[in-house]
Amino acid sequence: MLVGQRRGTHLAGAVGAVIKPAQRGVDPVEVGGDGVEIDIHRDGRLVVDHHALWGLDQRGGVHARQTRGMASPTSDPVLDPALDPVLDRAEEWDALRGAHLRPRDQRPASTARGVHHVALLSADVERTIDFYQGLLEFPLTDLFENRDYQGSTHFFFDIGNGNTIAFFDFPGLDLGPYAEVLGGLHHLAISVEPDQWARLKAKLDDAGVDYAHISGSSIYFNDPDGARLELISDPLGKMYGTDVL
Repeated sequence: MLVGQRRGTHLAGAVGAVIKPAQRGVDPVEVGGDGVEIDIHRDGRLVVDHHALWGLDQRGGVHARQTRGMASPTSDPVLDPALDPVLDRAEEWDALRGAHLRPRDQRPASTARGVHHVALLSADVERTIDFYQGLLEFPLTDLFENRDYQGSTHFFFDIGNGNTIAFFDFPGLDLGPYAEVLGGLHHLAISVEPDQWARLKAKLDDAGVDYAHISGSSIYFNDPDGARLELISDPLGKMYGTDVL
């Protein structure tokens, strides 16, 4: 389940559904590929999983819109922030920024030189290639046997800027479905040029891939094995008008 605070930042993950009522305005959130839209408040929270998309209606309540092949939720996910002080962490975040976040001109250079690759799991190598190379147009760059597991495939796709996304399949292992756990993947955000973003969004529609279109520049969807992806049209180092690097 994806739970996020809509305040110009990435959706912050948590297990369970927590929705914060809002006071001001609404923004449309498109749910593709069937063109459904819901409204959530700018200061509200959005909860997305592969079963249903939840939002807040104009009264601060919860409503759900079904998308193709998505099941209705079975429980009410609203928690009242007044009854749960853990939801209001503004003072904690201010303290963390004050203690650890340095102005850009005072930060030391990173010891890292970039992401070499992010490794995910695949249940079907050809299906994964069809999705990432065929649909998203990330070229397959190499494929060989996993050095640590005989019979396992290790393969890579180019995601630009000298970075790759890699996959393993593990035949013979009983791998369960995707789950949001500590130490696991929440989502992988990949920046694409705005014209490419619009074209890929249309391809997702044509392919019938369900997605959440959020804040104008982000599309969230799952790959065939459930890994969450974000295509964002903002440049590297920027997000929703904010410098993050």
